[in-house]
Amino acid sequence: MEEWDEVLTEEPDGSLLLAIEVTPGSSRDAVVALNTWRDTLQVAVRARPRKGAANKAVCDLLTATLAGTTATLALVKGDRSRRKRVRIEGASRDAVLNILRAALEG
Repeated sequence: MEEWDEVLTEEPDGSLLLAIEVTPGSSRDAVVALNTWRDTLQVAVRARPRKGAANKAVCDLLTATLAGTTATLALVKGDRSRRKRVRIEGASRDAVLNILRAALEG
């Protein structure tokens, strides 16, 4: 089983679900690490978790990260939690994986 199998899953309708864990109030906005222990992509954002600011910052960061694709993103689970699920539509799993791996390498 590949390390990304539980982090980025493909749905029957062709969309993707990305499992993330957010660190709000960070010193930077970044895709930080792949946590294979928790099966999540670690993401840090400067925004505080107030009035949806951190959720918006996460979506903005992921949209910017996937800018090379025609992907659209939507937060589908974890509105009030550090652990979230983001639906990605309009991009292949391979394309998203390549972009996220590149982002992790810096």
